[in-house]
Amino acid sequence: MRGALTVTAVAAVAGLVSGCSGGSAPAGAQPTASSPADVLAVWRDFAACARTHGVPNLPDPRMDGDGKVVFPGFEDRSAPDSVRQGCQQILDRLPADDHPSAAPTDIPALLRYAACMRSHGFPDWPDPKANGTFPAAQLPNQKTPALISAMHACDALNPDPGGHVFGS
Repeated sequence: MRGALTVTAVAAVAGLVSGCSGGSAPAGAQPTASSPADVLAVWRDFAACARTHGVPNLPDPRMDGDGKVVFPGFEDRSAPDSVRQGCQQILDRLPADDHPSAAPTDIPALLRYAACMRSHGFPDWPDPKANGTFPAAQLPNQKTPALISAMHACDALNPDPGGHVFGS
C-alpha cells in the first residue's frame, strides 16, 4: 500500500464517497473552496464529520510538500454508508478536481485483484460488482496485519492508482 492518502485517492475513506462528482453545491450550501487553505479546511470538516459517523480513527488532514491533502498514517479502505450520507454536503464544497476518485471500472483487473486477495489468505474476498465496487458487507471490517500484508501483495493488480478498495 502507499503511505498517506492523497486528496485524489481518499477513497480509502472514500469508498464512502465513491458516488460523488464535481458540480455546483446545492442551494444554501457553502460556496466551493477556492484556495489550498480553503480545500484543507473542507477536508478538516469532512474528517470531523466522518469521525462522528463511523470512522473514529480518521486523523486530521494536512497539506504535504506537494500541496496535496493527506491523512497521515490512515490506510483504512472502507467506511460505513453513514459517512457518505452524513458528510456528502461537506465534500460538495470541494472543487471538482479535488473530489475523491470514483471506483475504477476495469472489472477484469478488479477480478484479478480479488483472486489475488483470495490466494493471500482471504478466501471469502468477493468479486467486484459491475460498477467497480466490492460488496461492502463481504469485505473485512478490521484492518489486521494479515489484511495489510495481503493488500501489499496484491497492490500491483489493483487498478485504482491510489491502491484503494471501494465498497458499496
